[in-house]
Amino acid sequence: MIIRAVLESPMAVTVAVAPDECPDNRGPENGGAEEVFVLSPGEWKRLNRSLGYDPGAGLMLSAGQPVDEGIYDALRSAHGRTAAVRDAGRLLAFSDRSRSALVRRLTERGHSREDALYAAEFLEKKGLLDDGEACRRYAQSAVRSKHVGPRRITAYLMSRGFSAEDAKAAAASVDPEDYREALLWQIRKKCPALLESPGEVDAAARGKAMAALMRQGFSADGIRTLLRETAP
Repeated sequence: MIIRAVLESPMAVTVAVAPDECPDNRGPENGGAEEVFVLSPGEWKRLNRSLGYDPGAGLMLSAGQPVDEGIYDALRSAHGRTAAVRDAGRLLAFSDRSRSALVRRLTERGHSREDALYAAEFLEKKGLLDDGEACRRYAQSAVRSKHVGPRRITAYLMSRGFSAEDAKAAAASVDPEDYREALLWQIRKKCPALLESPGEVDAAARGKAMAALMRQGFSADGIRTLLRETAP
């Protein structure tokens, strides 16, 4: 096999490899045997260094050079890592994900587990994948937009693959005043009489309201404390 072409751009390096006898115009789309590998510029430089070339001096693989099994495998591995990193970036641009959820989604999309783990580690080093920060962003948003309590936030984050430690720390990072406002919102929605005329709320209605509020992630003690503070 030989390298048919190397096309470099600021965002990617495309390497076309084909058997010696493969005509120039017989790529895969035309029924030929040419293979195309797309590498990030960083992967391209690392690959060349691993093969003994000196990218800093402009000495790298180029068109016309033979491709042995070692070079082919190196190109294929670098291509897989590049694809996984870019796919991971697109997934994170769409929504926050935990490290474990990102790796799982990448493997579901056809990437090898090795490449998926590499992508997660790469993005962590770049500061683009941070479970703790993602948890804190969700907690801050959820308490203000969904009006839920710490237990609901913790449970949701754990269901999304975040660790119990990160989930609990995120829930604990929310300003207590924000939780207070969220709880008041829920009470006004589910049982406003608890605030307006608590003495007229019978035990059954009070118990039903307490259960509903607890399902939103608030503790019984926290609910009782707020009701005492707001009693007319």
